[in-house]
Amino acid sequence: MILLVILLVIGVLLWLFLTRREGFDAQSSFALNRQWRLLWEQHTLWTRTLMISIASNSANQVATSARLFKNVSDMAAVMDRYFGSNVAGKFSNLFSAHVTIADQLISAARDNQTQRFISLKKEWFDNATQISNFLSSINTYWKRDVINEIMNSYLRLSLTEATSYLNGNFDDDINAYDAVERESLLMADMFSEGIVSRFSAV
Repeated sequence: MILLVILLVIGVLLWLFLTRREGFDAQSSFALNRQWRLLWEQHTLWTRTLMISIASNSANQVATSARLFKNVSDMAAVMDRYFGSNVAGKFSNLFSAHVTIADQLISAARDNQTQRFISLKKEWFDNATQISNFLSSINTYWKRDVINEIMNSYLRLSLTEATSYLNGNFDDDINAYDAVERESLLMADMFSEGIVSRFSAV
């Protein structure tokens, strides 16, 4: 009887491990991709909303910033599901820094603080490199150079979007936002494909 209980417990634990770590079929792969695409679309949308709020000194800056940080927490929750809490925590710290620097960068651009803007821009791209290094270190299917290229393109386009808006070049601003959105979807696809590949290969 005791042996049967032990075997049952082992079976349940094994099932939990397998369902947590792998078992992707077409439906679950598609669902994960949709989830990452939604999260990156939200990231792009709320980053833009915050940018406009900061540019206009709107009263909704605090609420908008909080919603953007919730997006980071939502992304970290997905990472936790596959990589555990330690990885999710590091992911959250790096992406929270990404959001914080972006906030400061837009404020510096709005206030014409040129030297501060240059310093923060470097810090922002350095943070992107840290994110690329981190992600590639936890999943061999996430290639550092590929992530870094997409991240850098995302940042460059986001800067074009923000500076165009601040300078009143709204056609350029909108075109840049459309390009940022496309880059975010590339990132989402890379995230989901990397997870599926990693945990289908176990």
